[in-house]
Amino acid sequence: MTPPDFIVIGAMRAGTTNLADRLAHLPEIGMSRLKETDFFIEEKNFPRGYGWYQSLFPPGKRILGEASPNYAKGDVFKGVPARIHAVRPDVKLIYMVRDPVDRFWSHYAHSALVHGALSPPREILNEDEGAHILASSMYFRQLGPFLDLFPKEQLNVVDFDEFINDPARTLSDLCGFLNIDSHPSIQKMDNSNSSEQLSATPAWALRMSQYRALTGLRGATPAWIRSALKNTVSAVSRTRRQTPPVPDDARRRVRAAVAEDADQLRRLTGRDFASWSV
Repeated sequence: MTPPDFIVIGAMRAGTTNLADRLAHLPEIGMSRLKETDFFIEEKNFPRGYGWYQSLFPPGKRILGEASPNYAKGDVFKGVPARIHAVRPDVKLIYMVRDPVDRFWSHYAHSALVHGALSPPREILNEDEGAHILASSMYFRQLGPFLDLFPKEQLNVVDFDEFINDPARTLSDLCGFLNIDSHPSIQKMDNSNSSEQLSATPAWALRMSQYRALTGLRGATPAWIRSALKNTVSAVSRTRRQTPPVPDDARRRVRAAVAEDADQLRRLTGRDFASWSV
């Protein structure tokens, strides 16, 4: 077997952690021990070599997959689709999308909690970090380089709201896409990687989780241990850190900036994403 059979390529702050956790419980699927391998990114783990990547997947599973939302950040990480295509041109791609305005501000809050204070909401769009966060909400643009190499039939776009409201149906659809048996009994949604959990996690712990030097250690640690440690650190924290409130005019600016891209995604997928604000 040559992993991956499928990849959740993004988008960041659109429910990829919850989806990866759900998929990991399906008996035919073996998810990578690292939720975000970032293997196909030259600046991250691609230099570790394909042998290292293969070692992250459990033996004895029919379908092998991973989830790395950084793959759909083509504005900063170039060449990802070509590297994936060179290994598995038949790979299936899963792309989770969320109201692009909500995703923008969730990403903003995440960056502020992990990396420290950012510029106020009204100013962030005028800066490079704001431009990057905005680009991650432009789903049609991010999909372009993938669809230049992979046929549309190998792409499944999952709507965050539909996943939250009817996870069994979303999982059933994905099982059909992956050609595996459906297991709709996996109902419980957890709170992994939510803004609430992040705000309760000390900044030092979040920064440590980003260190590349710890990648090997995370990959060798069972998922249940990593989850337990994360929950313990959050539980003992007495102070929840706050991010600045988002004024309506700042939301309107983001809405205007992503409107055309959202329409292009609707035309590409044939879906209306009726719950979105744009």
